[in-house]
Amino acid sequence: MSNPVFAWIVTGVGVLFVLISAFADPLGLGRSPGLGWRQTLGVIIGALLIAAGLYLRRRPKAAPQEPGACRHTRPSAERYLSST
Repeated sequence: MSNPVFAWIVTGVGVLFVLISAFADPLGLGRSPGLGWRQTLGVIIGALLIAAGLYLRRRPKAAPQEPGACRHTRPSAERYLSST
């Protein structure tokens, strides 16, 4: 996918994962003081989502083609007839 909006959404979801997981205890979502395994997993998943979003954002875009040009069309018969 080369949609930049999708890349921003993936990055934003990753940031939310990291922030909510890291600050779960002050937000009242954590079960025990300290960074538990669920919080650690949330931070790791969030970081992976951020990395994926940044990768999608930096990926080069496909070169634009000429209007009306299609890679899957057959050459016209005129091209073969004019060369003979």
